[in-house]
Amino acid sequence: MEFESKKPVLNAREAIDQNSHKTFPDHMRPEKAALYLGLSKSKLAKLRMAANVEDGPRFAKLGGTIIYRKSDLDKWLIANLVGNGGDVVHVARGRSK
Repeated sequence: MEFESKKPVLNAREAIDQNSHKTFPDHMRPEKAALYLGLSKSKLAKLRMAANVEDGPRFAKLGGTIIYRKSDLDKWLIANLVGNGGDVVHVARGRSK
């Protein structure tokens, strides 16, 4: 019996490069937001937990529905860039500044 390997979770730069050609809506459910960020749905859910809520991207909770704004995801990703500062990525367009 063969096991299919899970698609590896991408780091932020790989996610930006891979998803820069895709169109993402301004408001996203967790599944789409995780894809946009290159995170697993599980990791994004853990970032919403009370103990971690300050570490994750902002979100709205409407009843039982979680909604992320693309602008908040972009801000969170930019705030978590690590590097020399000369290679800042503009996430919304997927290109370097």
